Amino acid sequence: MGKQKAHTHQNNSTEKSRTDTIRLAKPRPDRLFFPAACLLGLLSTALKAASYAGIIDLSELPLYWHGHEMLLGFASALMGGYLLSSSHKARIRLVFGAWLVGRAAIFVPSIPFSFQAPMLLLYPLLLALYAGGPFVRAAKSWRNLIFPTILGALALAEGLYLLGHVIPLPLGSLSGIILAAGMVLAMLFTMGGRLIAAATSGAHQAIGRKLHRPAHQDLERAGLFILAPMVALDILDLFSFIGGFLALAFAVVIALRLWRWQIWHVARQWSVSALHVGYIWLAFGLFVKGWAQLSGQLSITEALHPAFVGGLGMLGMTVMARTCLQRDRQPVLLGKVLLLALILIMLSACARMLSYVPTLRIEALWATAGLWCTGFGLLVLWLVYLVRGNTSKGPKPIAKSR
Repeated sequence: MGKQKAHTHQNNSTEKSRTDTIRLAKPRPDRLFFPAACLLGLLSTALKAASYAGIIDLSELPLYWHGHEMLLGFASALMGGYLLSSSHKARIRLVFGAWLVGRAAIFVPSIPFSFQAPMLLLYPLLLALYAGGPFVRAAKSWRNLIFPTILGALALAEGLYLLGHVIPLPLGSLSGIILAAGMVLAMLFTMGGRLIAAATSGAHQAIGRKLHRPAHQDLERAGLFILAPMVALDILDLFSFIGGFLALAFAVVIALRLWRWQIWHVARQWSVSALHVGYIWLAFGLFVKGWAQLSGQLSITEALHPAFVGGLGMLGMTVMARTCLQRDRQPVLLGKVLLLALILIMLSACARMLSYVPTLRIEALWATAGLWCTGFGLLVLWLVYLVRGNTSKGPKPIAKSR
């Protein structure tokens, strides 16, 4: 009788393990989009560096392809992995397939423009529909409408990028890139700010402190009101000095948010302070943009690199890691591999700043690309290891974040 019970228990355990494995093997947005985004960011950066050094010729690729892929490919894939619901498996496959089709439209030069345009528009439109739609339906205040507005504007940015190839816009197809950059900044500012607010509040509670009103709705509103005219002026290529002042004001808003979070009290909690460092890079990049527009020393695209290499790089990497750990019901703790990857991205941003020095430009760009690719390569390995480990062991119980 005891042997029969043991055998039945073993069969039940095996069946449960098999069920858990099947459930974990089903597509989940973060498990598809996050590794794909990392690989695209790695590939685009390596190709750009090799092209700049004259190792390969990429002149057949579309104009501004690198900026397009980092903003409307890499960054928008992060949004897809974070914002799409895991409950609609067919939608996840459809949207991810559309993202892959868009990448083919950029990297396969032989595709005619008449086919390339719908291939590129498909993903941002589906992302706005399936990720932004639920926010619209659940909207109870203006704050709920920010994300669908940003996603819709990203689709518009793709349209402007394509339109710039056929009609004379003020900046040509660069207009779409600048709009996309503004929307990625808006997403980092709002989504990052809300995620950081919750994580920072929890970190303060862990050390026996209480953070008063961490969401800062007043600063969020002020930042978005500053960002909108700044992006509009940049797209129209008008009054660059006003755009510079607005960029400086936006940087001040981000700095005030960091100050109100009292980030120095939780500096030792790396899973949270890594988000703070990324937010600092975001503010610093906007400061560089403001200085560049007021002084005329750098173009907008050059000046924004610290915000995207440091800000998008560190925030994106940390958010991907935290999201995967939370959805796998594991403690939100960044191990040594992720800490090393984050340090590499931070050094990559520093190297990109050195590229502003003419005598160091080539070496600094190579260092930027090498550090970035190594950092995101480590993240890809970590994501693969995490998925394989959870698929073999099954889901873990919920643990408190630290």
